[in-house]
Amino acid sequence: MAFKNVVFPSRLIVVLGVVLFIIGLLVVLRETPFFSGVSQLVPDAQIALVIGAVAASLGQTLLVFGIVKANSDKLLRGLRFERQLTMTAVARNMDQMHLTMQDERQTVLASYQQTMTKLDRIVANQKELPSDGQTKELSACKFCGTKMEKNAFCPQCGKADF
Repeated sequence: MAFKNVVFPSRLIVVLGVVLFIIGLLVVLRETPFFSGVSQLVPDAQIALVIGAVAASLGQTLLVFGIVKANSDKLLRGLRFERQLTMTAVARNMDQMHLTMQDERQTVLASYQQTMTKLDRIVANQKELPSDGQTKELSACKFCGTKMEKNAFCPQCGKADF
């Protein structure tokens, strides 16, 4: 249970893999000090060669695993750095967008207030004008006597009453 939290650095794994591979290769090639050491543990020479081959294979496996782990660690560090740069750029863009939106909001609000002021003035001017019933002054046409608005064309005879 205590070994679950142990993390071996990738360089240590590569070094162990190379050492184990070299020892296994020396046993397979029957180099005297290594082969004789394994032969003392195992009396049969064939089994000693199999142990050397297994050690060389395990060494190669550890070597490949260590290199892959080292490259993946570098890749993850690079990805973390790129993620940090991306998040910084996104945050900066969001701040700029927020400022732009605030400026646009203030512009729209000012335009709205100007429009409302103009509308208030128009409404006030219309309230000052007399209503439709009061603006029409009726008079009789000089030519035919029909009642019509003052200073307008007669609807009956079509002549102007100016």
